[in-house]
Amino acid sequence: MLRRFGAFVLFIAMISACSGQSPSGSVGDPVKGNDPASVGTPVKANVPAPGQRITLKVAYVPVLAFAPLYRAVSKGYFSPAGIDIDLTVVQSASDVVAFLGTGQIDVAMGNVGAPLFNAVNRGLNVKIVGGNSYNQKDPATLVAAPLVMRKQLADDGVIKTIADLKGHPVAINAPAGIQEYSLGRLLEASQLTLSDVDVQLIAFPDMMAGLSSGALDAAMLPEPFSANAREQGVASVLVPNPSPGSTVTAILFGENLLKPEQEKVGKAFLEALRKAANELQTEDEIFSDENLPIWSQYTSVPGPAIKKGAPYAYSHDLALDVASVLDQQQFMIRVGRVDFKDPLPEDRLIDSRFVIRS
Repeated sequence: MLRRFGAFVLFIAMISACSGQSPSGSVGDPVKGNDPASVGTPVKANVPAPGQRITLKVAYVPVLAFAPLYRAVSKGYFSPAGIDIDLTVVQSASDVVAFLGTGQIDVAMGNVGAPLFNAVNRGLNVKIVGGNSYNQKDPATLVAAPLVMRKQLADDGVIKTIADLKGHPVAINAPAGIQEYSLGRLLEASQLTLSDVDVQLIAFPDMMAGLSSGALDAAMLPEPFSANAREQGVASVLVPNPSPGSTVTAILFGENLLKPEQEKVGKAFLEALRKAANELQTEDEIFSDENLPIWSQYTSVPGPAIKKGAPYAYSHDLALDVASVLDQQQFMIRVGRVDFKDPLPEDRLIDSRFVIRS
């Protein structure tokens, strides 16, 4: 059973209906501490003439998975191309697929998920244009979004394996995305299904409170929240790498940037983001004294706490593991999260003009 929690599950009903209506609120600047919630009005991203600038609306989740975006914005990498970035915070990139398809958001940073597959199946013009982050291939490697459990349950020996989660409340941030995929694949390996656990939908910042209070027994908790929970003795790691080698987050373009006349703008955006991603290929680079204040700015987590966590793995050149994306689609078909039975072909999901394959 899925239960919704938190204030950020904003757009799922709209996505299902493909209504194209935008939510209310205002877009804020994370430096000023605002809580962005609006996608505003459509952006017409024409290639700027010399001396002119354009603004692209970019949706993201305020976690360290999107460090390349934070660095690119903070270092001014978009500016030479005449691009300004208007950031919108959401719980999951899947939440804004409908707004990508109607031109109210230009770019989304997040997991691919069933809402993307369903939207494409229904004819919305949304495609994956690059990889952003992935899980390392070694199952023993502690990744930046491990499956953690309430430490008291670990200490008491109540939960030792995935099979022991049967009947327990387990949190993910959103349905039908990478977290449900990772949890579902783990359960399948133990001859369980998602219906065998009490899946609860909770925003990442609220998961630690749920673990602390006993309302949750386990959670797919990303950094920097995971390290904080472990340091405070609230959580222990149950599975260090829930889906080895999987594409975790990707870059999605919507109606505006997929138009042929906008190709130069799209490539300029990706080039700036690619530069930032390629500067974050080692742990020393990710946790440098220069970068830690940037991560704190966008996640509201102190630099020292961030440094204690496991680093994300960012795609070099924004390369995309296409096979991983297609496997996630197959999983969503298998568990009934999409409204079609035959897999969508690769060229309907991925734009070859932009994607570099891994």
